[in-house]
Amino acid sequence: MKLPYIRQGLIRFSCLNYDKADESTREKIDRLCADVGGEYASALFDVMCTPKSIVSISMKYNVSETTLYRIRARFYSSWDEDRGGDV
Repeated sequence: MKLPYIRQGLIRFSCLNYDKADESTREKIDRLCADVGGEYASALFDVMCTPKSIVSISMKYNVSETTLYRIRARFYSSWDEDRGGDV
């Protein structure tokens, strides 16, 4: 992934603070999970917005770890392209 580590951290911690985020940021996260995750939107939400491991999310949603890593990378890449939210 070509996104700088610090930028990835900012996005990750914004997602981990989903409950405390403003409405536009929550909407952005929800929209990106739906758009990027497709049928795996709920699993992607768990990957980005909870401290759960990829392994446990993979088993919970019956999706491969490879798929979760791939859609997580697309989520990061899509963050700056999506103009909703202010992070």
